[in-house]
Amino acid sequence: MGDGNFKWYAAGGKDPERYAIVEDTREAAIQAARNDELDGEYYNGFTIVEADKAVAGIPDADRFLEMFFEQNEELGDADGDGFGADYSGTREQEKELTADLARVFSNWMNKHKLWPDTWQFGTQRNEEYFPPAVKSVA
Repeated sequence: MGDGNFKWYAAGGKDPERYAIVEDTREAAIQAARNDELDGEYYNGFTIVEADKAVAGIPDADRFLEMFFEQNEELGDADGDGFGADYSGTREQEKELTADLARVFSNWMNKHKLWPDTWQFGTQRNEEYFPPAVKSVA
């Protein structure tokens, strides 16, 4: 899932692992990549892609409850068998907890400006490869 803020990215080669150029328009990304190609940066052509950034995920109720009961398993172990208390919440209760946790966690992250600056793409579209326009001199 992405943040919906699509930009155009460009990088050298046919299947780049990292994109160094970020532009608002397709034309600007192509021009920036062509400039780098003329400077000798991209000798294998370049690839452009329209993409948005990935959004950090928030743990859901299942994950939170698993950690909670694991951390406190000996406190609720009435049988003494080492398995702790059994959780038997409904699906609706888990959905409610997931929504509440997401709201509280997001508010806290926003308040303290702690969201990570993601570099990974959430959604990619319109990828296009441009073969070398400049022939290398050997």
